[in-house]
Amino acid sequence: MESLLRSLQRVAFIFLILAVVPAILLRYMQYNGGLVGFKFPFLLHTHSHVAMLGWVFTAIVTLFTRNWLPHTPEIVRKLKLTTVVLIVSVVGMLVSFPLQGYAFWSILFSTLHIFAQLGFTWIFFKETETNREISVVFARTALVLQMVSALGALSVGPVAAAGYAGQPLYFMCIYFYLHFQYNGWMLFAILALLLHFVSREEAPEQDRKLQQPMRMLLGGVVFTYAGMALWCTDSLWIVIAAFLGAVLQLVALIQLYRLISPALYLWLRSLPVAVRILFTVSLISLAAKAMLQLLAVWPELNDWIAAQRGIVIAYLHLVLLGFITSFLLGTFGITARKKATPLMIAIFIFGSAFTITEIILVLSAPIPQLMSELDKAGALFILAAAQFIGLLFFAFSGSDRNHTDV
Repeated sequence: MESLLRSLQRVAFIFLILAVVPAILLRYMQYNGGLVGFKFPFLLHTHSHVAMLGWVFTAIVTLFTRNWLPHTPEIVRKLKLTTVVLIVSVVGMLVSFPLQGYAFWSILFSTLHIFAQLGFTWIFFKETETNREISVVFARTALVLQMVSALGALSVGPVAAAGYAGQPLYFMCIYFYLHFQYNGWMLFAILALLLHFVSREEAPEQDRKLQQPMRMLLGGVVFTYAGMALWCTDSLWIVIAAFLGAVLQLVALIQLYRLISPALYLWLRSLPVAVRILFTVSLISLAAKAMLQLLAVWPELNDWIAAQRGIVIAYLHLVLLGFITSFLLGTFGITARKKATPLMIAIFIFGSAFTITEIILVLSAPIPQLMSELDKAGALFILAAAQFIGLLFFAFSGSDRNHTDV
């Protein structure tokens, strides 16, 4: 099993690196005005699919397996089959999306990935059916929400075929998928891992008390989907539903923090400084996400944000890079026993480039005279390359044999 876990971790990092490559090309295309042989939308689909279905999914599967599944030959055999389907589907998307965008082959490989999701979900539910720990309940909920998100992806084709391509219904199918990925599957998966880690500290049993914030978070996931429709309607009921969902999630996260904060501080203090920084950035990003989600419910502000592509991208990167990727890198920084100095260099390069990128994207919207479009595109291209270098440092930094696992 340990050999399989190491292989899965390497595959996850390869997908992470490969997800950044089209991002760099996208930034170059914005700076250069194009790139022969590539189409901007096709590369954008490549970037998002490899990032979410390659890097994030593989990383979470690795960590779920390491922490909750029995390390038996039967489980290894089942996981190997799931891993083959996973790799084939992601590599297929990596090749097909740049060539044709959303078309037969890319849709085929995207659908194949759903079978990998189903396979792992079935294995996880079967092997943890007697485990009543709250962290496992969060993990199961995450996997269910991932399968729910697939309904949005599967509905895009039929909706387009019915003549609704480019219409609000078409985009709401896409937003359904993205919403239940970011705010459902990934959120609950990271919180499941966090609760599992902090439960190792000497803290009182909180499982019963944690049920309430979990239910509130789940309700928030459902209601905040209404926020995805604010761009195409000003219905008061939609605004109320989005506001209720945002409040539920913010209050639930505050309750969750109050319940686990003593154990959380103990756990963070036990970690190496470099890894502690990553987890701290992740938690701060989660708090920022929850507050921004509440602010964005205001109709006038939402309309303005929807028209500012830079701010939308900054928010998505806050979630996927600041919250999710920082947490996963922090966990791998321990399980892979990374050496402290190379790890600090990697975090400094990646973190600095990420922070400056976010600042440029956010400030250039209300202050367009901050820099010209050409200068902004050039800066973002250089910063994307710097993030790539930081991730390479992280992936190839040596291991410290004296270090202990999570």
